[in-house]
Amino acid sequence: MAANQSDRSAKAATKRKLLGEEELRMRARQGTRNVLAELMEWHGIEEQTARQRVLDQCKATCPSGAARLLTNTAHHRKARKYYF
Repeated sequence: MAANQSDRSAKAATKRKLLGEEELRMRARQGTRNVLAELMEWHGIEEQTARQRVLDQCKATCPSGAARLLTNTAHHRKARKYYF
């Protein structure tokens, strides 16, 4: 017999707790949402997967590579003024 919804929810909650999983939320302006939507469309993935992969790829570049990706340069500040 199949498990009912409350049993499945309880099992999922227990698994999340054991794995140390927690929900991350963020606020984003329209430009950022557009970029995320574009990435999702290109690769046929869901939002959570897109965020996870972007973080994984940033980390994989090593500390100096990640610093380059995360540095807020003058170009990015100018672009943010118009697009984000």
